[in-house]
Parts: sequence; C-alpha cells; structure tokens
Amino acid sequence: MRALLQLNYLPVWLGVEWQPIQTQFRTYLHAAAGIVPLKFLWQETVKSAIPEDTRSGGTYRNGWLVRPGIRLVVGTALSFDAAARGSLLESLRLEAGYAFVPLRDPALEPLRPQLPAAVLPAQHDFWLSGSMLTLSLALVLQLPMRVL
Repeated sequence: MRALLQLNYLPVWLGVEWQPIQTQFRTYLHAAAGIVPLKFLWQETVKSAIPEDTRSGGTYRNGWLVRPGIRLVVGTALSFDAAARGSLLESLRLEAGYAFVPLRDPALEPLRPQLPAAVLPAQHDFWLSGSMLTLSLALVLQLPMRVL
C-alpha cells in the first residue's frame, strides 16, 4: 500500500505590528489573522495478496477548502546607518513565527464503503490542523526617494 496525504496552504494574513522600543535595533511583535485556502489531496494505491481484502485504493480527496488561521511573530530589525541617507539597504530582519490553521474534516468518510463498520471509529470528524514554525532572515531594501 502506498498513501499520499498532502495539504498545501496559501495563507493571506492581515495583522498588526507593535514596536515597544524605537532604537537602531527595533524589536517588534506581530499578530495576524487571515483566511487560508488549502488544497487537500489524499490518494492510495492498494495491492493486496489477501483475496478477502476489500480495499480498492484510489483518490479519496482532491479539492480546495478555506479555513481561518492565526499567526504570531517576534523579530528584530537591525537598521543600517546608511538607511537614513537614502541608501538602497534599509535593514536586516531576523524573526521567528508560528502559524496555526484549524482543520476539522470528515477525512475517513471515503473509506466507509471499503471497510467493515467495526474498523472505523464512530466519530466522523478528525482534526488535521496545520502548524508552521518559521525562522527567517531577510535583507530589506528601500527605493531611494527624492523629496522636492
């Protein structure tokens, strides 16, 4: 048996950022909420040597869902001295973030016709929530602007 369970997330966040201290090295906290379109793909290939095996395999889920999500970030922006003079380099950002997307779904429903009732649990919905921990290092650029 070969199984493929894949969840592809495309989050769209809207949030607020708070900078408690304004110095050359700015620490900030960011909180966001958003909508998260996700593609849910579940495929199985079943090759059994047991004659009584009722599993047939196939594509059980292949579709898009939309769920809410939240994101929390803490980071530091290290501003370059040249940024005040209109340089292309503005800052270096180092941040750690966490995102959570709750997904409660009747994921095992497509298996009901293939398995005896005693094998599957009575509960129909399962939590397949997605969590993401990110560490990022970014070089922030700014376009030099002339003030007339």
